Amino acid sequence: MMTSLVTSFFAFSCLFSISDGYKILVYNPRFAPSHVTYMGKIADTLADAGHDVVVYQPILERTVPKNGSGNPNIRFFFTKYEREEPGIPELQTDFWQDDTVGKLITMSIEMRNLRKNHCDFVLEDQKNHELLKKEKFDVAVLEIFEGCGFGVLEILGLKKYIVTHSGSMIPMINSYLGIPQSPSSVPSAVSSNTEKMSFLQRTGNFVTTLFEYSLLNYFMIDGPQQAVSEAMPGININQRIKDAAFLFVNSDEFIDFISPITLKAVYIGALGRITPSKPLEKKYLDIFDSAKRGVIYFSFGTVILSQGMPPHLRQIFLEAFSEFPDINFIWKYESESDNIAKDYKNVFTFPFLPQNDLLDHPKLLAFITHG
Repeated sequence: MMTSLVTSFFAFSCLFSISDGYKILVYNPRFAPSHVTYMGKIADTLADAGHDVVVYQPILERTVPKNGSGNPNIRFFFTKYEREEPGIPELQTDFWQDDTVGKLITMSIEMRNLRKNHCDFVLEDQKNHELLKKEKFDVAVLEIFEGCGFGVLEILGLKKYIVTHSGSMIPMINSYLGIPQSPSSVPSAVSSNTEKMSFLQRTGNFVTTLFEYSLLNYFMIDGPQQAVSEAMPGININQRIKDAAFLFVNSDEFIDFISPITLKAVYIGALGRITPSKPLEKKYLDIFDSAKRGVIYFSFGTVILSQGMPPHLRQIFLEAFSEFPDINFIWKYESESDNIAKDYKNVFTFPFLPQNDLLDHPKLLAFITHG
């Protein structure tokens, strides 16, 4: 399956190799770490195949230090957002405090406004735009999550492009393929249903699918759309997404929910270089060696921080872990001074962990993370 995936993607890349490689623009703003990494892997894959890859990367979030790519032949164009306003770090503490729909809507509004401001800044980056025009790109790759890129393509006069989505084929993303949707069998991204639903569940899924469209469109598209419309009236981001040559989806069709698709959809889950694991430090090896049954790794990544978890939720996890004394739990917990695991012999916390190396250990039983 993995071999087939890589073969398909490189077959696509080979379409450009007829003229000794194409010049490709990858729009990869430095905003959310996982998205930067995802787009960086696409840039690396294309560069590894011999194409001339240029990454336009406005630095929008000051806490994201990496550019996402490792190929030394990739060229970068940077610009830095200097405006002082709440970003991801300031919003992180809010994730744990209130999980109501009202709070979700409030945070969506805050993110929407932030992304509008970011897009205003990007569209005013005339210096880089003039330099990028001189590159005369053949095609661009940009993420649906970063809709401001369509304004950039308009400025550059670049008409050929491919859109990507860093998640699975959820109903909203599937709708860009221009085919009828199936809420009776495809669960919404904001529901807890599976593909097997009762009549009442299908009815509820229809409603939550409409809510998904509204929420994600507001969260991902609305802010950049306002900025783009103010700068160049008449551009509809949703329509530009539908007009893309291909839609790359960061998932595997064999584990995604079954949904109607077209040949325009290309699944590229697990794309990119395989980073070899490194030997673990002794402090980690001791945890694995002392576990009778094995180890479970627990981390919410870089956006949701464990240190912001309310005490009662934190205690629920700790008590649950203590019910399995034969298993050791490694928890990415950012504040060492909290010393939350001092009374639990099988729980070990660290502010930073070598995730790739931990996941490759043969005694790792499971990885618990966010959805």
